[in-house]
Amino acid sequence: MSRALLALDLGTTTLAGRLIDEAGRTLAEARAENPQQILGADVIRRLEAALRGEGERLQGLLRDGVEELLAQLLSAAKVPRAAIAAAAAAG
Repeated sequence: MSRALLALDLGTTTLAGRLIDEAGRTLAEARAENPQQILGADVIRRLEAALRGEGERLQGLLRDGVEELLAQLLSAAKVPRAAIAAAAAAG
């Protein structure tokens, strides 16, 4: 099984991801709306939501969004999840 590398951009409005092979060739790219938007359109509103006790909900929403994005990437690249050798995220 060839190995894939995962890059994620956890933006305020959009989650973006790319799977590449070890030679740097793009295997798949995808975007999804950041589901945290339901608790605030910007980082300040989300921090306020966390202070109101919504921290776990924010975390769950982001996790679900990343899972959705990853499913899209894996499907498009036709590679199994186990092929991901390393991941990096920024946001």
